Amino acid sequence: MRAKVADEITFRFTGGEEFVVNLHRWRDRLRREVASAALVSANRLVSAAFSHYRAGPTGNLRKHVKVVLSPVEGSDTLWVTVRNSARHAHLYEYGTKDRWTTGRRRVSAETSRTAEIRAHLGLPLRSTFGTGGTRAHRGVMPAAPTFVPIAISQRAEFMRAVRRILASPEPALGPGSPDVRETGA
Repeated sequence: MRAKVADEITFRFTGGEEFVVNLHRWRDRLRREVASAALVSANRLVSAAFSHYRAGPTGNLRKHVKVVLSPVEGSDTLWVTVRNSARHAHLYEYGTKDRWTTGRRRVSAETSRTAEIRAHLGLPLRSTFGTGGTRAHRGVMPAAPTFVPIAISQRAEFMRAVRRILASPEPALGPGSPDVRETGA
């Protein structure tokens, strides 16, 4: 007994144009929603940083927290960056180490003869600071992590929002069923 083998297999796909249009609409909707979620997260980060920074005399830490939107040319990528452009933001965030001056002695040119005499007599030299070359303590600024912890929490919230968006229902495929039927046998 011989089995019949089809010489030709034909597939018919109806509604292909509508399916492609629906896929493009779905992709565009996802892009809009993710971009919107990114902007919402960025603005929340700005407002949270603003409320956590102490109000100083100039307000530079607060007023330099900004959102920068950068679309990537030739792509659908949109970079949303939040940064604090205050010149001393890194010092506030990470702190400084303990600093002391070197305590170098400096003698002015007009007293060079006096300095020679004092050195010859074994007397200590006078410095122009009036401190005798003593090291001065310039202090330490403790770290006050503010921006980075807020950014980490907002990034986690943004990722949860993206997962919710991507879990949304896919577009309808149109009428019909995806059954495959053999024809021409």
